[in-house]
Amino acid sequence: MSPRLAALLRAVNVGGRPLQMAALRSCLEQAGYRDVTTILASGNVLLRSPNHPPEQLEQQLSALIEDRFGLRSAVVVRRHDQLATALATHPFADAESQPSRLHIAFFQRAPAPERIARLDPDPSPPDRVSVIGSEAYLHYPAGSARTKLTLGWLERQLDAVGTVRNLNTVTRLVALTAPEAGS
Repeated sequence: MSPRLAALLRAVNVGGRPLQMAALRSCLEQAGYRDVTTILASGNVLLRSPNHPPEQLEQQLSALIEDRFGLRSAVVVRRHDQLATALATHPFADAESQPSRLHIAFFQRAPAPERIARLDPDPSPPDRVSVIGSEAYLHYPAGSARTKLTLGWLERQLDAVGTVRNLNTVTRLVALTAPEAGS
């Protein structure tokens, strides 16, 4: 059986960009994806898709959502091991007791090293960012509501497309994509 993947949609059900999760599940099932589940209303989809590499799946899902719902949304796909590694790698986890203040930006592709090298490490004190591979690890000690360290800022600085989830959500996605969870 193919592994259960997490498809993370960017900017759905925020800022006037509605997408009904039941309709999305139905659309994906009709398109041939199996074991489709949505988590929260923020664009977290679990599914099985045999014979499709993540990059191809990202493009297919994005095109399907735009075609069916008229909503342009980047999609980032991660396997269980990638989510688990990102969760375990968070460099600020030991400094924060509230997982809701820790986030991970998942990018479709790893930003170029020269872009990472030019990134301002302190753009919105006391908030912090660290980019490792295709993830940016974020710490918002006072919460994320007023930060200048936003996904839009990161995307412009890194020339990368992505989406952000807090550690509570990532922890849940790790558990739900584990091989034993969806068998």
